Amino acid sequence: LSGRLILMEVATGATRDLPTSAPVWALSFSPDGKRLAAGGNRSATIWDLDAGSTLPIVLPHELNIWMTAFSPDGTHFLTASSDRRVRVWNTADFSASPVSLTGHQSEVWCAAFSPDGKTVFGGGKGGDLLAWDITQSETARDFYLHDQPFVPSFSPDGRYLVTNHGDHGHLHDLTEHDRQPMRKGLLALGISPDGTTLRLADWSGRTASAPVADPQQITFHDRVPLPAPVHHSLSIADGRWIVRVLDNGTVVVLDPADGRIVHQLEGPRPGMRHTVEGSADGRLIAIGGDGSREMTLHDLRTGKARTLAPASSYYYVASAFSRDGMYLAAGDLSGPIQIWNVSDGSLVVTLPGHPEETSAVAFSPDGRTLASMGFHQDLKLWHAATWREVHSANIADAGFHLRFSPNGDGLLFTTGRTGNERAEWLPAPWPQQ
Repeated sequence: LSGRLILMEVATGATRDLPTSAPVWALSFSPDGKRLAAGGNRSATIWDLDAGSTLPIVLPHELNIWMTAFSPDGTHFLTASSDRRVRVWNTADFSASPVSLTGHQSEVWCAAFSPDGKTVFGGGKGGDLLAWDITQSETARDFYLHDQPFVPSFSPDGRYLVTNHGDHGHLHDLTEHDRQPMRKGLLALGISPDGTTLRLADWSGRTASAPVADPQQITFHDRVPLPAPVHHSLSIADGRWIVRVLDNGTVVVLDPADGRIVHQLEGPRPGMRHTVEGSADGRLIAIGGDGSREMTLHDLRTGKARTLAPASSYYYVASAFSRDGMYLAAGDLSGPIQIWNVSDGSLVVTLPGHPEETSAVAFSPDGRTLASMGFHQDLKLWHAATWREVHSANIADAGFHLRFSPNGDGLLFTTGRTGNERAEWLPAPWPQQ
């Protein structure tokens, strides 16, 4: 804060003062160690450490700088500022105008390059995490998920993302970097298969819809009497159905177009952990949970149900269909993951999963990759052709939700405890060995 910057040679202890007249809040060396950057009060300063008395490069800013960083190959340099922007310079010519990366709704407190230097991530004061593909100079994704995202859901084209904060939903336009809140008490469950309509519901059992283009134009459906209070709601099968899990364990399937009940299915033991998932074509619903060590497949066209074997060693808390409907994956509270062939119900493989609870599973859109998450443990990727583990990352606060983007360019996963969840982004490509 004094404005004094001291460079010390570790081997000899010799020190050297670098000229700066402003407080310094961020420091970074270039990968080759030849440059030092400092960010502070309305400017970033870059010294050429081999150039002796050569005057440093000064990059003026409108507001304070909280982070500086060089790309892994040293060809780019960034700053994160209170003016809600991340700026990126080409280090070959600092006199050229930087690329200005926008979208944050609050001060940008941190920023970093991806290992390949192609993506910049920025974290804001308000909890928003943005990612930009700097090879295209445009924002790749905005992942502000508020405090309680429930089950994040993308639109079919990947442009929109719906999340929920407390008792109301939010629609995120990932192209325009805009988000709009729903009316208080109205949850955003998903988006219709054609990408035009929001699927909405309140806690009392009433459903609603709204155009994605104008989410404030809400149409409420007639209230449908339910046999018990609603425990929670979700949208499955890419928005084809709204599912309401009731306090008595019943799973009610609603037509999102008018809110009428189309199916009532036997669900998990009331009030206990469970999983409900639908196939992409909307025909099948898989249900598992406490009170039953089995996964049950319900065929909504025939009304028939069948149990998949073998039984869980404990019970299932996460499930996902592959996009083509060939496989169903289910995560066990004790850790293993079982994969079934949906057509005949045969067990394909049991994966070791995670040391404790497998809290979420998801297939990539092309079906080549299965992602799984161990609650407060780790994130793993599995190659679906061989069912071999191809990637693992320790995530101490891994959460309950995984979602691949519709075009497969990344994986959205939540971290933190219920009521204070955040989202993170793992970009493609996925390991396939």
